[in-house]
Amino acid sequence: MVWIWITIIIILAALLYWGYKQFENYILNEDPTFWEREISRIEKRYEDEYPQGVVVGYGSSSIRFWKSIAEDLAPIPVVNHGFGGSKLPDATYYIERLVLPFSPRAVLLFSGTNDLSLTKGGSKTGEDVFQDFVDFINKLKNSIPEIHLFYITITPTRARWSIWHEAKKANQLIEDFAAEDDIITIIDPTDAFLGPDGLPRKDYFRFDRLHPNKKGYEVWTSIIRPVLMATLDY
Repeated sequence: MVWIWITIIIILAALLYWGYKQFENYILNEDPTFWEREISRIEKRYEDEYPQGVVVGYGSSSIRFWKSIAEDLAPIPVVNHGFGGSKLPDATYYIERLVLPFSPRAVLLFSGTNDLSLTKGGSKTGEDVFQDFVDFINKLKNSIPEIHLFYITITPTRARWSIWHEAKKANQLIEDFAAEDDIITIIDPTDAFLGPDGLPRKDYFRFDRLHPNKKGYEVWTSIIRPVLMATLDY
């Protein structure tokens, strides 16, 4: 019986270590083609019939997990093209496939948080994230000059609270840049996600302390929808 338990413990330890290494590779990844399978799944939703004039919800997993985005932001037509634990360079890389075919009125982007990871050797600085944002908006504007970009700033989370100072730096640099460009609207939910103690509210996040839960998305909706409605004249 003892050997059975020892074997079980060894197997569990091996699985945990494997899972950690997979997660580490996931965070450290800098190759956009890593997401090819997920991008192909998004494309297959449409079978070459792309809805036109929509708002493209774009970016990382907090967009991907927002399953009710279309109904939450109605009557604005929105498609959800969030993918994986993607970073800003990944979003830039896939503009031709996930944005341009839809001739969108606007893009609603949440990206940059995964660029600031806690993994040794895998985290960028706030300045790095800002430069990646500039690369993104330049490519977007060159492709669709009349496009409007709504950028959701990096949200404070307990999972990455120790690097919040870098996130704030990125947010501020992006906000300052956007102030000089009429096609960019900054949507900043920071204050709503901080509690009276100044820390991210536990009740707005999933168990991972990183992604919004249902209540968190309700808060996002209450902040994001009025801005889109007013800016896009709905």
